[in-house]
Amino acid sequence: MSAGAPAHAALMISEVYAGGGSGSGSPAYKTDFIEIFNDSATAVDISGYKLQYAPSTRAAGVFDVAIGTLASGSSIGAGATFLVQTGTSGAAGATDVAPDADFNGGASLSNTSGSVRLVDTLDAVQDVVGWGNLTNSNFEGTPESAPASTAISLQRSGTPPVDTGNNQSDFSQATPTPVPEPATLSVLAAAGALLGLRRRR
Repeated sequence: MSAGAPAHAALMISEVYAGGGSGSGSPAYKTDFIEIFNDSATAVDISGYKLQYAPSTRAAGVFDVAIGTLASGSSIGAGATFLVQTGTSGAAGATDVAPDADFNGGASLSNTSGSVRLVDTLDAVQDVVGWGNLTNSNFEGTPESAPASTAISLQRSGTPPVDTGNNQSDFSQATPTPVPEPATLSVLAAAGALLGLRRRR
């Protein structure tokens, strides 16, 4: 594997959509997005975690385009996904699904080639996904092929998703499926906070 990612971590990038808003073809959505999947049996606090982007021209390990830092209180439930909205290259496409983290106006991902990675609060790499014609080692194993069109995203295979340390074998291409953190988790958290407040009275 390349780019310093662990062989298998609880958190993995499960989907990358880089065709948002494009004037080329028929983009699925107005904005690029990235999904993070929690493969563990418990919720994971991702406060302060960062998503970073490396265009294909960058040297190995150089992810110098910030997508965004996840806000305090951000977490992913066990077996759930966390939807992050990032940049756009135009105004075409369907209305975006409401994300868990909105960095719209940030990095616009290339649909041709590039890399994204997730790092924790200590800048330890949790996962890396690279696609297209990359020669900079900013990927795991072998990069996945570039999306066939702006209506396609890269999606991690398996149910639940698997991470073998090879982007090409771990990802396939399909119609984008942006899925935010289940609303029920937020509702339960709010209910729990309210119950706690009542008990303290």
